[in-house]
Amino acid sequence: MKLYQLIKNILFNPRSLQSFGKTKGWKILVYFLVLALLFALPDVINIIQINKVDYETVAGFQEAFAGQEIPFLIENNVLSGTDQNVKGKLIHLPKLGVDLNIGSEIQSGGKEYLVVVLQEEKIVLMTRLNSSITFDLATYEELNIGQLDFREAGSASNTAFWSNFASALNGLFQKYNVVIIALGLPFVVVSLAMALLLMILFTAFLVNLLNKRMGSTFGVVFKITVVAYTPSVIGSVLAIFFNLNILNTVGSMISVIYTIIGVNEYYKGQITNRNQ
Repeated sequence: MKLYQLIKNILFNPRSLQSFGKTKGWKILVYFLVLALLFALPDVINIIQINKVDYETVAGFQEAFAGQEIPFLIENNVLSGTDQNVKGKLIHLPKLGVDLNIGSEIQSGGKEYLVVVLQEEKIVLMTRLNSSITFDLATYEELNIGQLDFREAGSASNTAFWSNFASALNGLFQKYNVVIIALGLPFVVVSLAMALLLMILFTAFLVNLLNKRMGSTFGVVFKITVVAYTPSVIGSVLAIFFNLNILNTVGSMISVIYTIIGVNEYYKGQITNRNQ
């Protein structure tokens, strides 16, 4: 079957998914890896594009910081809190595809897998998948930050703060761009691949339970589910590119429905063959 026809069947003919129940495991694995790479594509693009600080990059920070109360101060190359009741502050940076965690205490509620953490004396990189593993990017002394008062970050009109902030970012990107890409890309791809795998496993588990009366096995259901998640992955990518979360929801719903249809068709065929 030609590639075009194969993709067409996967997207528009859910009954055809039954054929993947008999597909060899290694082929399903290859297909899953392709889906995982596609799933991670928006974040991969974001990371590759982080190579310099331009007006748009600074504007993204200003938008994220706007109106925020950030009681932290870097002075003499050491980060400290100015409010004893605040141990950390989380800033979501969607345009960069990362969360910024100011303070050593990791905050919950992040939206990105990749997290840049401003610790007491240095900046580290981590993922939400495993916060115990971190990679040092730079110390404040190496970036020649000196002093930076984040209490002034809430206003874009504070030119002194944003000038110093942009200078520090430039130093970080210029010195550690290769490190950010080398470490960020594999972690993002692996993290998102595991997230996708968990969604597929959960769906396959539920659909397998629903079809036990038809003699279903998890292995067959899992194979069909992997392929059926193609609309979900495409919907997720388009939702990010076009900023339309509804596409993510619709894609996920279609994938679940396709899984149910594909599995039902597979076992209907099995029952028919046994009765002949």
